[in-house]
Amino acid sequence: MPRYITSHNMACLTRQGARELAATMRSSPGAEFLRLLGNMTDGQLLAEFEVPSREVLQQWLEKLGIHYQWMARMDFEATREGFGDL
Repeated sequence: MPRYITSHNMACLTRQGARELAATMRSSPGAEFLRLLGNMTDGQLLAEFEVPSREVLQQWLEKLGIHYQWMARMDFEATREGFGDL
C-alpha cells in the first residue's frame, strides 16, 4: 500500500496535545497511521501513513479536522539495513 508523509505546523500544541493527536490518528479508521515525529523547538510535526491514495488521506485528515502544510508519497526507503521500494 502506498506510504505518505505529511507536514504539520504545531502552533501552540503541547507534548500532551501531540500525544492526544497521535492517539486520535491511531484509533480513527480509514488510514493506517504509522508514526508521528515532532520538533518542539521549530513547532513542526511529520506524520507517516499507509493509505490507498492521496485523496483518501486528504479526506481522512479533513474529517478529523487536521490541517497539513504539505503531503508527499514516498516511493523508497533507505535504512541502516538497506534500500528498498515501499
